[in-house]
Amino acid sequence: MANVTAQASAGILGVVALLWGASGMAGERAVVVPTTSQAVATMDALEGDAAQHRDDPREVASLAQAYLDARAPGLALRVVESAPASVRTAPAVAHLHAVALFDMGRAHEAQMAEREVLARCAPMPGVDACDARLVASASRRLDYLDQMIALGVEDPAAHPEASQVAYRSSTREIRFAVASR
Repeated sequence: MANVTAQASAGILGVVALLWGASGMAGERAVVVPTTSQAVATMDALEGDAAQHRDDPREVASLAQAYLDARAPGLALRVVESAPASVRTAPAVAHLHAVALFDMGRAHEAQMAEREVLARCAPMPGVDACDARLVASASRRLDYLDQMIALGVEDPAAHPEASQVAYRSSTREIRFAVASR
């Protein structure tokens, strides 16, 4: 009887091991896979700097951008959303938040976030305006988001054709000719 029980237990363990191996759990990969040792060191340094300087928008923005560059928008979103409110509302960080939302397929939220970025960047007397590249990037992305939402697209990955149409429409150049009389 003991031999039958041992064989049954071994059989069950074999089936469990086979299922576990087939599930892919045995080969879990890192979420962000840097391609070189230098990239690993850079990502480690950015993560360390952001952890030590949570109140510095530049550090949070650098880490969020690195995650976006590594195609990990969920991590970028987490970095921005876990930052203090004073950091989250910094225009550069808020813009990266909008980019991450968009990359996660949340176009309406990204659109609202970009509108807030541009409102914060509006020039006011005695206040430095945002970097011109930030304003240009946020404006262009907002144009694209407006077109996508007008076409009913929330997630560009789910509707690549409509996303392409929205992109072309948002980047179309219009020229005006003025005739002299």
